[in-house]
Order: sequence, then C-alpha cells, then structure tokens
Amino acid sequence: MLKLEIVRRAGGRVIIVDSITQPTWAEAGAMVVSGSHGGRSSAAFALQVPFAAVLFNDAGVGKARP
Repeated sequence: MLKLEIVRRAGGRVIIVDSITQPTWAEAGAMVVSGSHGGRSSAAFALQVPFAAVLFNDAGVGKARP
C-alpha cells in the first residue's frame, strides 16, 4: 500500500496514503490525504493519531448511479 511523504517544510508535512488505517504516531501533526472514504469507520481511525488535518476521498456510488 502507498504511504508517501510529499511535502516536508517548516509549516508541516503532507502525507498521502491509500488507506487511513496506515498512518502511525510517526505521522502525528502531519496533514494526511487518504484514498479512504470519509465515513464513520474512517473517522475512528483518523482520531487515533493527532493529525493537523485529514482529507478523504468520498466517491459515493460512482457516475453510473447519481
């Protein structure tokens, strides 16, 4: 699975991951961009580590089912 730090500056770090289940305490304080959906189960994982921010992908059911 993908876990990649794409920005590291004095203002913080940005880490991209396939799944919100991947980050650990090593990523505390970072902004995390996740391929996970933004549902309640994802929020439970995101709250386990004090991130600066977390962004999710919530594609819904797709373009064939609006």
